[in-house]
Amino acid sequence: MTMTENKHARLSPSSSARWMVCSGSVNLSLRAPQQESSPAADEGTAAHSLLEKCLLEIHNPRGFVGSEINGVTVTSEMAESVLLALDYVIKKRTDMGGVVEVETRLDLSEIHPDIFGTLDISVFKKGKRLVIADFKYGLSRVEVRENKQLIVYALGAALKHKWDFEEVELVIIQPRAPHADGPIRTWTITNDHLLAWAPIIAEAARLTERSDAPLFLGDHCQYCPAKGICPKQAEIVERSLMISTKEKAITLPALETVSDVQIARIVEHQSQIEDFLAEVKRLALHRLKSGEKIEGLKLVAGRGSRIWSNEAEAEVYLKQNLQELAYTRKLLSVAQAEGLLPKPTLEHLWSKVDGSDTVTHVSDKRKEIINVKTKLVLNNKTKGE
Repeated sequence: MTMTENKHARLSPSSSARWMVCSGSVNLSLRAPQQESSPAADEGTAAHSLLEKCLLEIHNPRGFVGSEINGVTVTSEMAESVLLALDYVIKKRTDMGGVVEVETRLDLSEIHPDIFGTLDISVFKKGKRLVIADFKYGLSRVEVRENKQLIVYALGAALKHKWDFEEVELVIIQPRAPHADGPIRTWTITNDHLLAWAPIIAEAARLTERSDAPLFLGDHCQYCPAKGICPKQAEIVERSLMISTKEKAITLPALETVSDVQIARIVEHQSQIEDFLAEVKRLALHRLKSGEKIEGLKLVAGRGSRIWSNEAEAEVYLKQNLQELAYTRKLLSVAQAEGLLPKPTLEHLWSKVDGSDTVTHVSDKRKEIINVKTKLVLNNKTKGE
């Protein structure tokens, strides 16, 4: 996510991990309803705006706690996350003796005319090094190696600087998603390595222009705007549940008739099925809000909730009558505390608790739990052989 990613880029760097794999998703997305912003997305935008402001105007983000940016209140967690990114960029600039650029408009028309965007942060030392840094405020972990978004941005920055550097350092700054390599992860490559990506990206971009561009399922589907109208997603539901989404009436199989093959298939594709159903409901909501009619559905008001009309007045009244009971407090989680304090200082305070047993596909890397009954079955199979 960039601070002000151009929303009209047909092939934006931020979605390159999707369109480079699933070329058909680009044209399909043009037919999908516009996605509404979410609270998480709004927080991310506010955090990026705060980082931009602090970099350009030399502010300490802690001074903005309690204030609003784009309608989002700056929390201590947001300020500390931004401070981590700010300190990294300032130190990198000092160590390199380079120039920091913020919100840089990049044009990759030499590779393909539809690829352009705005880069969060770069640090450039002429003849030496180019640093491409992307600040991620989200909770879903992002890997830096082979990160296509960063590679596309790096190519754009390389074209801008006429390839006048020896190596490129790609950086993910992600304070809120615990990772074995820490909140700041880097991957350094030569400019020759970067240049080798140009024809790969160009070919992937050209493929998106085809009317019969193929669709492929994968992790990139998670944020695809066309998920609710994607035929590949519908096929997953059909094959997993053994139903036809083309029929007017959808009949699910009785649970006692579900085979082992079906159970395994449903569990394997559970997240895709749930995501698809959620996207279908979102599509229906969008169409009904637009005044369209869908037979069998109607638009109704959601269940309301109560809020304080005057929060300050309510706080005074509750504090007078309830004292400490007027407030609730919750201790920070271990992961949240690690984002604010050095990890070694916390190690003696936490212990690992096993999670609840769960079912997953055999491709999952976690070790299988072998219980007594399973051991007996395996032993009998071995003896039978």
